[in-house]
Amino acid sequence: MQNTFLSKNDYIYNKDVGRENLRETHEKEKSNKLLELDA
Repeated sequence: MQNTFLSKNDYIYNKDVGRENLRETHEKEKSNKLLELDA
């Protein structure tokens, strides 16, 4: 069983990483839409 307790810093770090990943995903989707428009 994995210990799921995170220290506050870990939590904040993971939240920021999650936000980065969301932003990257959003950027990818945006560029995919642009590619579709060009096609």
